[in-house]
Amino acid sequence: MSRQTPIRGAPARRNRRGQPAPNSGQPISIGLLLLGVGAQFYRYRRVSTPAERQQTKWVVFGPAAGTAVIVVGQLAHLLLVEVAPAAVKSQVAGNLVGGSIFILAVAFIPVFIGIAVLRTHLWDIGLVISRTLTYAVVTAIVAGVYTGLVLLATRVLPFRTMWAGSGKLRLGRGPGVGEQLSRVGQELG
Repeated sequence: MSRQTPIRGAPARRNRRGQPAPNSGQPISIGLLLLGVGAQFYRYRRVSTPAERQQTKWVVFGPAAGTAVIVVGQLAHLLLVEVAPAAVKSQVAGNLVGGSIFILAVAFIPVFIGIAVLRTHLWDIGLVISRTLTYAVVTAIVAGVYTGLVLLATRVLPFRTMWAGSGKLRLGRGPGVGEQLSRVGQELG
């Protein structure tokens, strides 16, 4: 039995079933997250005006507060497990409390984005909302017209479906394509 050495640029580790290892993309995700945070930090320190810095503070406060709530909830759970293990036997209660804490933490993000918009007078958001509603209405109209035309065409024009039951392909009212081709072949031959 020979020992294989890993090759640079080789595919990701695989488990017994031949599937990629579950955590193989985690270092890339963490690297991209850190790159994004670094870019925002650079923009905040070097490029932003004081008004933009205030907006950024409000927007960043939402995820920071959500993360703090999740961390405090996890620490409280770990403390409760150590102090009173009998109190955390119910999985339903744990999921209910943990799920509620997570929903509360995630709700901080849109709340603080809304505060950033309202406090720092980002009134150009009206333009975005207006365009979104306009495009939604236009898309609904186009979809309605298309649906109406398809329904009208199927009612007015009596098409037969294609079938290949005996090797013949039928389209429309006339004889099958196979019959037409054999007739053309007989005329030429």
